Amino acid sequence: MSTESSQGLEELELRRLGADDRYAFDCFNEDLVWILDKLVHRSGGIGGIISGHILEESRSILLAASSEKVLDAALIVELVKCAGAAPRAPGVGHDQPTITHRLLNHARLGGATGRYRLQHLPFSPAEGVKVVATVVKESRLGFNFIEEATARRLYPVLSRYVRLWWVHRRERRRAMTLSAVLDGSDLAVALLNRNAELLLASTRARLLLETRNGLMQDGRSLTSTSGGDRQSLKHAIQAALEVNQGSSVLRDVLRTAQVLQLQRRPGRRALIVTTAPVRTPAVADDDPAVIVYALDPDQEIQQLLTPVCMIYKLTPTEARLAGYLVNGHRVSEAAAHMCIGLQTARAYLKQVFNKTQTHRQADLVRVMLVSAIRTTVF
Repeated sequence: MSTESSQGLEELELRRLGADDRYAFDCFNEDLVWILDKLVHRSGGIGGIISGHILEESRSILLAASSEKVLDAALIVELVKCAGAAPRAPGVGHDQPTITHRLLNHARLGGATGRYRLQHLPFSPAEGVKVVATVVKESRLGFNFIEEATARRLYPVLSRYVRLWWVHRRERRRAMTLSAVLDGSDLAVALLNRNAELLLASTRARLLLETRNGLMQDGRSLTSTSGGDRQSLKHAIQAALEVNQGSSVLRDVLRTAQVLQLQRRPGRRALIVTTAPVRTPAVADDDPAVIVYALDPDQEIQQLLTPVCMIYKLTPTEARLAGYLVNGHRVSEAAAHMCIGLQTARAYLKQVFNKTQTHRQADLVRVMLVSAIRTTVF
């Protein structure tokens, strides 16, 4: 393999594993390999690839390679480039095939000289996106009439599948984004299935479970670390399950949500936990049925107020003073903690009042708490 080909493959593999490309196309690519194998077998090819192309950015990425025969690495690089130059499909919603043939001459690939015929089947699952299935045949004569006819018959089926694949990819991307939103929140969130088993836990929820900080896992279920609160939590989860399964007459999620206090080790405030049913009834065991929210009253308030202080353009000193006041300290106590004089603290407080359009300490605390963005990404 030439140095240029090796570098090309390395670049391709880096792109294949890159975060941007993974988010752009990632979605059960193993199924694409199965579809590609069937296409290669019925078209008389020796192998093939499926590649994705973002047209406006001229980006291409290998999505799947057939398992029928392991193609030469350098050939795969050429196939991806060639597929990117293949004509576009007629458009989203159209199933008429656009099949082209290209003759490529490769010198000493895999220790041999070969001629390859390529059959490109392009699809347009979304505007600005092209997905191309490329079948490779080692032949000077190319694909015969039967093989072409087979590809044309398969094209409408494959086109619909690619569109379904893209819809699934879009929904998966939304789910991944929502999961990232939960992980960025200071609110712990857990999903339970119809058997009250843990399906998903946000980063904050996993931390609570791992440290047994009010909540812990009992097998695959959730329970309280305080023996006195375990029955209360169990009953709250069961009530939410009954609503989800339709065995309760109350369908208003807000009315059926229960708020609990789960006691923790001495010196810690109780964990505030809310259980609520998922609106859509869980049918399968892996369907979510109950949402568990948990809030730690002892969490660091300064981190929570950071985005609010940025919104009101408070200086670091002003933000620190506001943090002490929200935590319940008097101005004199805040001044002592900050090692500044009382008059200096009052001068800073006046500036904070002006920036937040408040006039009293109680108003300032209310504005800061109401404006708090409950996220840990700042």
